[in-house]
Amino acid sequence: MRASAAHRGSAKVQAGVAGALRNLSVSDEIAAEIAAAGGIEALVVASREHVDNADVQGEVAGALWGLCVSDEIEGEIAQAQGIQVLVAGAKMHFRNAKVQARVAGALRKMSATDENKREIAEAGGVRALIESSRMHLDNAMVQASVAGVLSNLSVDDEIEREIASEGGIEAPA
Repeated sequence: MRASAAHRGSAKVQAGVAGALRNLSVSDEIAAEIAAAGGIEALVVASREHVDNADVQGEVAGALWGLCVSDEIEGEIAQAQGIQVLVAGAKMHFRNAKVQARVAGALRKMSATDENKREIAEAGGVRALIESSRMHLDNAMVQASVAGVLSNLSVDDEIEREIASEGGIEAPA
């Protein structure tokens, strides 16, 4: 993560660091160490500073998804504005299936708590997820991840109405 801090302006370095954190986070123990060492904040900063770079957004989303190993870490991600940067990345890169699948995967894991459900909806996540599903009808990973998030979100009556009003229950043509 030192490389990330030292080279904040380099999208290549940020994508590389985020990719390494994504790969390392396959272990719950290591994911907790990454979170404790400031990895969440480094990922959020990278995402914000390189919102227009799909490689950075895809790797950051993958790393945040990988870090979602406990309610505590998911709460830390939400508190660090992780939900907002995930949704912003999805909105900026609708055509990129890797970004969409990883964002939806991370949001699916994070949508287990009521507070995170509301944050996802307030950040514009419902519309972004539905648009992602429409854009990537042939991509099973995107479809499965989006369906998982929308399923989790739909247990909240208000968000369920938003899903319906955004066309989230329409059958694809």
